[in-house]
Amino acid sequence: MKNKPNLIPGFYFLVVIMSFAFKPANCQETKNAITTNLMGVLARIGINRPYRLDLMYERVVQQNMSLCLSVGKGMYYYGNKTVNLKTTEEYNITGFVITPELRIYPLSEKVLAPEGFFIGAYAKQFFLTENYATAIHSIKNSGNATGGGIELGYKATSEKVLIEPLLGFGSGIIKGVNKDNRIDPFYLDIKAWEFFIRIELRLGLTF
Repeated sequence: MKNKPNLIPGFYFLVVIMSFAFKPANCQETKNAITTNLMGVLARIGINRPYRLDLMYERVVQQNMSLCLSVGKGMYYYGNKTVNLKTTEEYNITGFVITPELRIYPLSEKVLAPEGFFIGAYAKQFFLTENYATAIHSIKNSGNATGGGIELGYKATSEKVLIEPLLGFGSGIIKGVNKDNRIDPFYLDIKAWEFFIRIELRLGLTF
């Protein structure tokens, strides 16, 4: 069976090209924003705790529309077992992710993008590493996950500083990890990739 062509890299390239090709409507000055997810930064504080760090670039392409592209890394799942307070085995999934987004600011007649209420759609491409370690095993597998979803949020700005709460819903398919029969079945029933909720509080700058 022939493998189907992977269109994801081409989509990312198209998003980047479009972000620079379009010019904002009504002679609006080009607006850009760079943000990071504060919740991901706070989750990183701690040992062996799942976390997600990212950096997002957003560019206004029309009065009420913007395109975003973010890159991130994280530990997306962690589990272990202990005996007499000593860790006997550990399991985690780490990796990095690329996320293109399209956002619409429907109230742009009052407030020009990128400010105010927005709705959007996004795709996610994860590149994953599965790690499992016990006293007798050390297993590492590579895989990926592809997904997407919808989102809504609100961007408030003051001078050059912005804050953005965001809520999204999505689903995805995972391949190459979470399948190895040498790994304790306790860790192999991860449903987070089938349906997930995206909750973020982003902080950044406009320029």
